[in-house]
Amino acid sequence: MSNTEPKPMKAYIDESIRSSTISVTGSIKQYIDSQFDRQKIWNEQLQLNINMLAQMTQTSNDINTTEPGSSTTPAEYMKSLRQSQKQAT
Repeated sequence: MSNTEPKPMKAYIDESIRSSTISVTGSIKQYIDSQFDRQKIWNEQLQLNINMLAQMTQTSNDINTTEPGSSTTPAEYMKSLRQSQKQAT
């Protein structure tokens, strides 16, 4: 065994470790990016639901303060709410 043989083996091992590290780092980055995108979509959907519930609460409060007999049925209210949500998007 000569003194020059260990260097190519060390270079091979170093290159293998470097390539593996780059590959794993890339995979982790892709995973984190996909989780970020999923969380962003989740947050947007959650915000829409929060807004819808706030609107329902406000409308419910408005209905309860109006004259008897002039209130909207729950089915009519939900239909109206869905239409306003579609227009908002």
